[in-house]
Amino acid sequence: MTIVAAALDEAAEAAVSAAPPARRGGRVTFDNVGKAFDTPGGRVNALQDIGFTVEPGEIFGIIGRSGAGKSTLVRTVNGLERPTSGRVLVEAQGAAVDVGALAVNDLALLRRDIGMIFQHFNLLSSKTVERNVGLPLKLAGASRRETAERVTELLALVGLSDKRERYPRELSGGQKQRVGIARALARDPAILLCDEATSALDPETTLSILDLLKDINRRLGLTIILITHEMEAIRHISDRVAVIEKGRIVEIGPVWKVFGDPQQEATRALLKPHADDLPDDLSRRIAPLPGPGLAPVFALTFTGQEPGEPNLGVVFEALGHDARLLHGTLERIQGHAQGRLLVAAPAVPAQEAAHVLNILKAHPPRAEIIGYVGGPL
Repeated sequence: MTIVAAALDEAAEAAVSAAPPARRGGRVTFDNVGKAFDTPGGRVNALQDIGFTVEPGEIFGIIGRSGAGKSTLVRTVNGLERPTSGRVLVEAQGAAVDVGALAVNDLALLRRDIGMIFQHFNLLSSKTVERNVGLPLKLAGASRRETAERVTELLALVGLSDKRERYPRELSGGQKQRVGIARALARDPAILLCDEATSALDPETTLSILDLLKDINRRLGLTIILITHEMEAIRHISDRVAVIEKGRIVEIGPVWKVFGDPQQEATRALLKPHADDLPDDLSRRIAPLPGPGLAPVFALTFTGQEPGEPNLGVVFEALGHDARLLHGTLERIQGHAQGRLLVAAPAVPAQEAAHVLNILKAHPPRAEIIGYVGGPL
């Protein structure tokens, strides 16, 4: 074989290994789902009129405040909670089944196709990493050889091949969660449920776990449903997101769209800690009304709906070339540029500010005047 031919063969092999897998993840459909609990204080509706579908191979995020119903909703997927009304349909390896209608034995069979990872890992402290990961296989009756081979494969996948004989007490939080992920994948599920899987981890470790989940989704094609109150987790890996508030879905859509242009107050409240609030020093300088020596401050919001990258040339043509950028950020979510810029325009007289604002509004960015600023520009 010539060197050129060998190189071509290697390139072909690399292309095949890099190609995404055929989507084999499960589909989950919430069909008008409700869940009520009877408490000493009366009946509590934890879920109401939930209706949407998570598609095969999708990473789907569910966000909401504590007590909004996130955990209750995800627990209906594997039958840990049964709906009071409506249906949860899971299509894993064949036809869709109504989880709430399954008998105990049939529910146990379905759970083989649904893995779950938890906030606090839920590892058995008396067992090694190898035995924790292999436990679901042992319970399913797999042979020692099958179990050992599968455990080896999974520990390599999560980057813990050298921790096989360690105990949970010898691991960091991130390593414990990696063990939890490996255990959840032991029986090759079609769906992976993540219940606040990164909430107990520091930011750097959280990022590494999210990258691992994203890689697993890419390699294996399984469906991941991620529930969390951490906006950055959703932003980092999810394809779509649903916002739940008081047991109802109030907003749903692609992550870039929901985060870039939230329509509901509940969503805006969740995103507020990540919004571009004014720094204190700048806030003190901005006056609400025009005055001598004050320049209008234009707030330009890019929601991601605009094609391509923001055209700042249009902005500075309208505001003047001596316009000054005071504050702001731009970022990309799922290929869409989003953010907010605050620009002071000394060349725009106060009486012409409204006219300039109308010019800016003719272009894709949203624009408003938030006040007037003085001092050095």
